[in-house]
Amino acid sequence: MISSLRSAYKFGLITCLVIGFWLIAYMTNGVNATINFFYFTIILSAYFWGASGGVVVGLIVGIVGGPLLPDHVSSGVDQLFSQWFTRMCFYIVLGFLVGKLFSSLNRQKEELLSEKQVVEEQNTKIILQRDEIIRQNKELKNQRDQIEHHMRQGRDFGWGMVRALAQAIEIRDSYTSGHCYRVSGLATRIGERMGLDEWTVIYLKWAALVHDIGKIGIPEALLNKQDKLTTYEYDIMKQHPMLGALIMKDIPYGDRVLDGVLHHHERLDGKGYPYGIKGDEIGLQARIIAVCDVWDALTSDRAYRDALPKNVALKIMEEGRGTQFDPMILDYFFSIINED
Repeated sequence: MISSLRSAYKFGLITCLVIGFWLIAYMTNGVNATINFFYFTIILSAYFWGASGGVVVGLIVGIVGGPLLPDHVSSGVDQLFSQWFTRMCFYIVLGFLVGKLFSSLNRQKEELLSEKQVVEEQNTKIILQRDEIIRQNKELKNQRDQIEHHMRQGRDFGWGMVRALAQAIEIRDSYTSGHCYRVSGLATRIGERMGLDEWTVIYLKWAALVHDIGKIGIPEALLNKQDKLTTYEYDIMKQHPMLGALIMKDIPYGDRVLDGVLHHHERLDGKGYPYGIKGDEIGLQARIIAVCDVWDALTSDRAYRDALPKNVALKIMEEGRGTQFDPMILDYFFSIINED
C-alpha cells in the first residue's frame, strides 16, 4: 500500500513538473532559458526510476519541449526539426547516463546498508557473547576466590594426588619411567629462574608432572611399540593432550594445569597439536613444558631409539628456536643446562 502511494506520488510529481515547466516556457514566449528547467525533471526521474525512467521522461520532455512548444509563441514560429530533435536526443542520453549513475549509487548504498546491517548483527552477537563471557568470568572468579580460600589447606592433598596421577602414567608407559618427574623438575627450575610467583611455579610443577596424563587412555601397545608409529597410530597418540584435559578438568585444582596438559605439544609456528595454535595463543605454562618435554625425550632412552648425546640434543633444541620453542624460555633453559 505504502509502496503504491509512493509510486503514485512520484508519477504525479513528475507529471506536474513537466506540465508546469512547459507552461512557464510557453508563457515566457517559447524556447528560451526556461527550457533548462526540464533538466531538473529528467534528473529527478532518473533518481526515481533509474536509466529507464530517465530515458522515458527524456523522450517525453523532448517531445513536449519540441514540436509541442513553438520557438516563438507570439509569432507562431515553430522550432526547426533538427533543433528539437537534437535536444530530445540529448535529453534521452542525459536521462540514461544520470539514471545509470543513480542506479550505481543506489546499489552501492544498498550494499553498504546490507554490510552495515551485517556488522550491527555481528556487533549484537559480540555484545551478547561478551556479556556471557563476563558473566562466566565472574562465576569463575567467584569459584576461584573460594578455591583460593581453601587452597593452602589442600596443598599437600593436591600434590599427593598429582604424584599419584604421574605414577599412574609411568606404570603404563615403562619406557618413559621418570620422564614426568624430570620434566617437572626442569620446568620448576625454569619458572623460578624467570621470577614467576610462588603459586604460578607450583601449578607449573603440577602441570609438568601430569602433562602426559592423557596417555592413560592410549592403548599400551602403542605406548611401548618399538617400531615407528604408523600415521593412524600417531593420530591416536596425538589425542592424549585432549584426553588429559578431560581427566584433569574435574579434579581439584585441575583447571590450574589445563594449559600445560592440553597445549604442551603446540608449536610457536602453529604446526603443533591438538589445535595448531601459535605464538602468544599458547600459554606460558605450556611453552615451558614443551621445552622440557622435548629435551627429556631427546636425552632419554625410548622404545624406538637410544638417548641422544647432550651436544646433539642441544643442537636440535637450538634449531627449534622461534618455530617450535619460545626463544625467551629457550634462553633460560640453556642457562640451566649449561650449569649442570
